[in-house]
Amino acid sequence: MKILNFNYCIIELRKKKWRDYIQQNNPVAAALLSKMRYNKKERVYVKVEFLRMLVRLKLDPAKMRLITGFFDTYLVLSKIEEQKLQNEIQRLEPDEEEKIMELKTNWEKTAELKGKLEGKLEGKLEGKLEYGRKFISKLVKAHFGEDCTDMLLQIENLSNLEILEQLTDELFRSSQLEDTRKLINEAYEKQQNLN
Repeated sequence: MKILNFNYCIIELRKKKWRDYIQQNNPVAAALLSKMRYNKKERVYVKVEFLRMLVRLKLDPAKMRLITGFFDTYLVLSKIEEQKLQNEIQRLEPDEEEKIMELKTNWEKTAELKGKLEGKLEGKLEGKLEYGRKFISKLVKAHFGEDCTDMLLQIENLSNLEILEQLTDELFRSSQLEDTRKLINEAYEKQQNLN
């Protein structure tokens, strides 16, 4: 007895010629150009045609970021190729050149903004880690005095927030020096195994 049957088509993008798709008004086709068949000398021209498609498609900024993000993941130009790209863009009609340059400026700003946000998130994470390490260190010192230097060193080297939070929860249930030492040692070893 057949319960379920799947039928699907296989599309081998590497067998598709990128030039066959540049006149389509389909954002997916634009994104997939980077996965289609082209030779090394055509890489810059694939990017030029991709940019021309984006200008023609007039997509909203969110879709534009999604498509350019996909495209740029699979077709990364070298510095020399980037210079060739600039030269090719300058050879286009002035109106089209202006729209492409505006488009590039917008997504470069988006990339810069993304970098700043990632930096802020990284800073927040480091702040949480620092706070967690200080909190655990104070807790250990308050319970066991200065006879805990080895544990304080291990705590200072914890850099995984999840491990740090789990250790904090476990330490609230521990009141014996040896149990605390064991918990901190386990957390430290767990992190070492992750690295």
